[in-house]
Amino acid sequence: MPAEFDVLAALKRQAPPHCISPTALCQALLMSSGGLTKLLKRLEQAGLVSRPANPDDGRSQLVQLSELGAQRAEQAMARLCSLQQQWLSPLDRAQCDQLDQLLDALIGDRAPPKT
Repeated sequence: MPAEFDVLAALKRQAPPHCISPTALCQALLMSSGGLTKLLKRLEQAGLVSRPANPDDGRSQLVQLSELGAQRAEQAMARLCSLQQQWLSPLDRAQCDQLDQLLDALIGDRAPPKT
């Protein structure tokens, strides 16, 4: 599922222990807090994330990538990279560079912030 992968990938991009507040995760994914809450419950039930207490605020919990979640994120990223190589294989290096420039121009300032 794309939304699940987005969460796992966002957590994987965080420095170990791959942990972030739900608010920061909502902002990074451009997702509503209600939608994220439902998604996090599914990921937690699947053992892909955990919800440790926030040491800076005892009233809230963080979102942390589990070992299984990290493995799944890496597997999905490897598969995605493999597919990308397949899709781009008909292009030579100059065409890939041109495509990269065109995509940069298309996306411009609309790219989501990196977390």
